[in-house]
Amino acid sequence: MTALNTMPVQDLLVIEDIDGKEILVPFVEEIVPEVNVEDGYVLLTPPPGSSN
Repeated sequence: MTALNTMPVQDLLVIEDIDGKEILVPFVEEIVPEVNVEDGYVLLTPPPGSSN
């Protein structure tokens, strides 16, 4: 995760893949069920068909 874009309707996580491509992920509980600041990770559960 490289950033958090706070938008009027929905916040977006900005993630950079291994090729440097920026991916925007809706910051909603269904997709981002856990943010663990202490251990330094964000758990993502992408919907079916959303990954390449």
